[in-house]
Amino acid sequence: MKKVLLATLILLFFATAVFADVKIGFIDSNRLENEYNEYKTVKSEFDRLVSAWQDSAQAMEDEITNLQQEYQTQHYMLSDEKKQETEKIIQDKLTAYQNFRLNTFGTGGLAEKKYAEMTAPLLENIQTALEEIAEEYGYTLILDRSSGSIGYIDESLDVTDILLEKLNKGTESGK
Repeated sequence: MKKVLLATLILLFFATAVFADVKIGFIDSNRLENEYNEYKTVKSEFDRLVSAWQDSAQAMEDEITNLQQEYQTQHYMLSDEKKQETEKIIQDKLTAYQNFRLNTFGTGGLAEKKYAEMTAPLLENIQTALEEIAEEYGYTLILDRSSGSIGYIDESLDVTDILLEKLNKGTESGK
């Protein structure tokens, strides 16, 4: 029994010694999205691209709607051959529209790929800055509060301001 107690005390002593040097901080990536100047610029550019793609999709949809309305008003006057031809045109345009929407806005589509491409350098900057902060301030672990997996965290551990200062340094609207 004494051996088990001694082993437990030794284990607790070493565990305390190991965890005594652990310093944990966190960031709030939602704040980064709102306050990181380069991200705001990239987000604005991306939003313009998305808007242009949405305009293209809307133009395609409007064209299909107009063709369908025109067909509805004139189909009584059209020959069977002309009806089939018009129906095929409408169906082809509808298929092209659906493919455009899927290939642009669907999972793995152009919008998703373009966003990843545009934000990749920013994520690298953030990672580099986090590593510098961890080394400079002695952090062992820096978590992201926005991930939703942190139940409670002391606000004094927030390093978001330090990260934003480092990231925004040198930008025209940086602090």
